[in-house]
Amino acid sequence: MTSTIKIPRRKTSLSPGLTLHSGAGGTFPNSPGFLEFAARIRPDVTELDVRASSDGVVVLSHDPEIRFGNACCPIDSYKLKDLKKFKPDLLTLEEAAEFCRRRGLFMNLDLKTDRALEGIYNLTKETLPKENFYISGCHPEQALFIRREFPGMGMLLNTEGEELESPDPAVYREYCESMFARAAEWECRGLNVCYRSCRREMIEMALKQDIPAMLWTVNDESGMQRFMKPGIGSITTDRPELFRRFSLS
Repeated sequence: MTSTIKIPRRKTSLSPGLTLHSGAGGTFPNSPGFLEFAARIRPDVTELDVRASSDGVVVLSHDPEIRFGNACCPIDSYKLKDLKKFKPDLLTLEEAAEFCRRRGLFMNLDLKTDRALEGIYNLTKETLPKENFYISGCHPEQALFIRREFPGMGMLLNTEGEELESPDPAVYREYCESMFARAAEWECRGLNVCYRSCRREMIEMALKQDIPAMLWTVNDESGMQRFMKPGIGSITTDRPELFRRFSLS
């Protein structure tokens, strides 16, 4: 299948791109309504949360279970056909990817469980071009595993740990240096960073290394103003109208 979607490889010297957080615009996360909203907004990246059913089908869900009345149905314990009985509008990744392909939407697949990886990779051999998405939610051990076992898949490397909260600038800088080095070695598209953990030192390194910091989730004016600058590759938000108000582009 030929894809017409342009890969969002934004240089760190440019202003940030817009990543639409799943559920933005008052829609239900990962729902058909959210995808329709994304198609109208046309962000640079559309975020979707991915899990896998017991029979290995990748589905869209932030939570690990589906609630049906008083029942709680773990997604990884039920086959797709049974999950659809509980939630008829539950989307598979294949369905969502086809919608995004037709509408020209690039996807950020937020990995909620490693069990979804094989299903994603299998789809890349059939109906899901690797040029149409990257994976986020990848901690260092996961990122190394993905690079070894699923070559060619684009991904963001998650940052986390107490070093990010350290008042000692040397500790913070050393941690950032190690993460940028890993991102470069594993050919990651960028670092996936909670905006509260992003300091000037990280932005400077992003520019120097040409590996963007991808921030989540900024929904306030002060944060949007603060991070609307080169070095930030993307800002994930529920408020695209706020992003565009402060956008440099």
